[in-house]
Amino acid sequence: MIGKQLPQLKEPNYRYKKEAVRGAKRKQVPGHDCNRCEEYYVAAKLGKNAIKKCSRHRAQYSPVRSPKGFWSLNMPSTQWIRAKASGEPVSPFKW
Repeated sequence: MIGKQLPQLKEPNYRYKKEAVRGAKRKQVPGHDCNRCEEYYVAAKLGKNAIKKCSRHRAQYSPVRSPKGFWSLNMPSTQWIRAKASGEPVSPFKW
């Protein structure tokens, strides 16, 4: 028992969040953008290579994005729902 070693673990073949890295190692981790940062990059006309270099969001795998309006707690008014159900023209609900 004393001479035996534990087997080396292989890198899993699924996405997962690794432990945080700091300093120079952090610059080697790929950069990603969120919805808000994407708006900035489009306005600043930065390409994908620039995003990978200067992004604050860094992870081995980019996180899955939530659908638009998923985290919004706003609810349409009763009048808006009734107007839409009756077929009247209504303005789109703003998320």
